[in-house]
Amino acid sequence: MTTHKLPSIKIRILFLLALFLMGCGLLPTQPDKPVTGRSLYVLNGLGQTVTRISLTDSSVNREFTTTGPVPAALNRYGDHLLILNSTPASVELLSPEDSTDRQVLTLPLGSNPFDLQVYGDRLYVSGLTSGKLYTIDAKTLTLLDSMGAGAAPEGIAVDEHSIYVASSNGWQSGYTGSSVHVISRTSLIPADTIPVGPNPQRLAWGNGTVLHVLCTGDYVESTGEVDVIDVGTGTVTTTLSLGGFPGYLLITPDAIGFAADFGTATAQDTAGFLYSYDAARNKVLHTSTDPIRVGYGAMGMAYDAQTDRLYVSNFKDNTVQALNPRTGEVLETYAVGDGPQSLVIL
Repeated sequence: MTTHKLPSIKIRILFLLALFLMGCGLLPTQPDKPVTGRSLYVLNGLGQTVTRISLTDSSVNREFTTTGPVPAALNRYGDHLLILNSTPASVELLSPEDSTDRQVLTLPLGSNPFDLQVYGDRLYVSGLTSGKLYTIDAKTLTLLDSMGAGAAPEGIAVDEHSIYVASSNGWQSGYTGSSVHVISRTSLIPADTIPVGPNPQRLAWGNGTVLHVLCTGDYVESTGEVDVIDVGTGTVTTTLSLGGFPGYLLITPDAIGFAADFGTATAQDTAGFLYSYDAARNKVLHTSTDPIRVGYGAMGMAYDAQTDRLYVSNFKDNTVQALNPRTGEVLETYAVGDGPQSLVIL
């Protein structure tokens, strides 16, 4: 009789485990399962891989492709995926249907690329340690030019006339002198320098000619804030205090801004946080005192307008969560690679 009970016990354990996982919202996934159609791509910084999640049926390919030893960011150019690597410094352009079909552009040694933005047929890359902004022809994947962009340039935003680069001025300075450098897009000549709060890391466009700058703070005294710049006058018109130390910024088409804070781990609590604000009315909604709780290590975000879902990567939990952007409710949780950070929909 004993020999017949053991399989029954195992089945019960597996059944209870499945119920537990579904209750937590963690979807069982099949590594390396073929994924087609609209997809969310996840850059796994520690795993040095890219995960692909189907936005149609939630199937997951945890190791769609590999990256460099220290990947920095994902983006898209047309129907191709872009991978930015800090080490070795490079940009990779690859097909989402066949990841072996790729081109690689090597960037200057020691440039330590931080951010990659696309405008038309141009790619713009910030070199954190070189203090340079690199301009790349996306069609041929060739380096066209480089120019100074302040000390420790990080986030980038681009419009028809200008390139905006956030410069933290480096941690050695205590982030004093942080600013946004404005460079003419046609002549690549510096046009302006706009002082902002300590440690600006990410930029995002609001409505019209309004640029939002996420300033993380110095990790000691100053905390997170969003400085709102009127690019017509080149001045900060509003400062929104968020608290914490957020490092990623996203603004949805209906003007809700989200800032992701890595979060904390204590014996009592472990979580990452999202802070939010009304980007049209400059009204704070959730700060560090009442954050939207997500997985530990909240970093990159992506918004899917077709399904009205906000995706956030959780670096420490090795997950990506899909949220209702209006309520903060977690709708789905996906197991991905090791150390997810940057996200892009393609």
